[in-house]
Amino acid sequence: KAIRIQNLTPGTRTADILRYRTPRLISRRTVSQSSRRTFDEQSGCPLTESQMNVYLDLEAKGKKGAYLIPFKYRLPSGKTAEDARKALDEVIASQPALRGRIAMAEDGPRMLFDSRPTVSDSLPDSIDVNACMSAFSVSDEEIRGLISHLAFDGMSSAILSEQLTDALDGIPQSWNGGVLRTAEAEADYRRSGYEAAEAFFGAMLGGADCETGMLPDREGTFGTVEKAIPLPMGRISSKAGSMGSTAGAFLASAFGYTLSRFTGRSDAVFCVLDNGRDSPEVDRTVGMFVRTVPVRMDCSDRGIPEFISESSKTVYEATSHGRYPFRKLSESYGVGSDTLFQYIPGEEAASLERDLTGADPRAAGLISDLTVMVGDLPGGPRIYISHSDKYSDATAERLADAFARIVEGMTSCDRLSEISLISESDLEIVGRINDTSKALECPCLVQAFRESVSRYPERAAVSYDGRSVTYSEADAVTDGIAAKLTEMGVKAGDDVAVLVPRSEWYFLSAIGVLKTGAAYVPMDDAYPDERLSFMAGDSGVAVTLVTPETAGRAAAMGLKTIDCASCVRKTFEPVEIDPASPAVILYTSGTTG
Repeated sequence: KAIRIQNLTPGTRTADILRYRTPRLISRRTVSQSSRRTFDEQSGCPLTESQMNVYLDLEAKGKKGAYLIPFKYRLPSGKTAEDARKALDEVIASQPALRGRIAMAEDGPRMLFDSRPTVSDSLPDSIDVNACMSAFSVSDEEIRGLISHLAFDGMSSAILSEQLTDALDGIPQSWNGGVLRTAEAEADYRRSGYEAAEAFFGAMLGGADCETGMLPDREGTFGTVEKAIPLPMGRISSKAGSMGSTAGAFLASAFGYTLSRFTGRSDAVFCVLDNGRDSPEVDRTVGMFVRTVPVRMDCSDRGIPEFISESSKTVYEATSHGRYPFRKLSESYGVGSDTLFQYIPGEEAASLERDLTGADPRAAGLISDLTVMVGDLPGGPRIYISHSDKYSDATAERLADAFARIVEGMTSCDRLSEISLISESDLEIVGRINDTSKALECPCLVQAFRESVSRYPERAAVSYDGRSVTYSEADAVTDGIAAKLTEMGVKAGDDVAVLVPRSEWYFLSAIGVLKTGAAYVPMDDAYPDERLSFMAGDSGVAVTLVTPETAGRAAAMGLKTIDCASCVRKTFEPVEIDPASPAVILYTSGTTG
């Protein structure tokens, strides 16, 4: 059916079929391309949604520096500054956006094309979008520009460079009306209503936590990191195709899963940057066409082909509604543009590598806290992460490393849970976190207790129900208990039961037992006799420490007892205790493991 539409409708391209996939979307696209011409250079045109997002952010938050994009073009050998000026004049005349300015009209901000950019000999002049959106400088070595993001996007840099090369080679530059045609297409879109887009985004974002979920670093700095993805793009494209996806949607899905691993969530919410050049009329147009499109992916564990297929479908449907105002989605669902992802194909990727390698993100037009771009470069795919001072380079590097591992894993594993996320650097961090070992001042509990007696004799060692026992008193009482146990034949390696009410006697009895080198077996007096008898028999206790309240029960069970409260306080000569010997034997119901 899609091929039939192409045959019946002049102007429908194969690229349209591959992008829009269904006859309905292809037909809608074909109709939008046949819109009547309503805007021209003389009257100007309203800002598109892509431009409006930039304009409102610029006006509301004052991010003027972030929305100025630097441009640099090195002159070919043999070309002079005079040649460059002539070529630049031709290109400026052919591209209305470079002559654009913002003017307020009754229906809101409007783009007019009656200005002229300044061309200096040193550096480009500063930009005032109400006067002109671009400024240039020309020397014998290069052409430099400073252009507002309202009139310039990533692909515009490659287009402008190509046009300058053609103009320097004497190829005439024809007028390009892509900016005006895009404004007309958006006007048609607004008139047709937003029902389908609102239904889609409502189903995807409604009721969800639309915060990205990335926690800020304590000490962040502006920066850009990059990393090679250890797979050829051909393999990525082939694997994507086998799952019913494309390279761009596959990589966006991989980023979504990477983000979910960093946030610990079962979903991922971020924005995909779509270049917005879905019409042949803007293929070679300088302008701002990039659309910020929110997506939410389900990242719960399942087969990788299923995940890629479903996530790619989300990306396709979201970008098909990319003309819908992002500001409306932000107001309705709280979704932000703090985390952006974009796949850059080969032609654009060359300028991406030139502009971002070693660049200060503040000077390179950073407009988000986290901007992730994957470029299809001649040497293989590469990821670039530019970040604000909300994050550190270390976090960006771990994110890039995890993304590369996940992309590789998605081409070789069957399920998401099979993908290894741990890098060597992560293992080092985990090792440092888990390295909680610390040398003990004392080799055993008894020695630690004696140290406290020596240092703090008058401090309370134990308190219960308004009664306190100091360390010096506790030492004397526990020495008495230890001496009595020794008289009863208790020695190191034996087990002694402690059957006392919850009171200071539990602590004192335990220390008394430990001083002999034996292990104590705590028995809760709230337990039934049957359970206590089992514990005593199973552990083979030599004797049981009791108080008057528990002495009768112990005797009824046939246990040999010592009333700890009646032990005479006396000095007990310390015995040698093996630090590796048992100190306590615990019986549980099993719920504690």
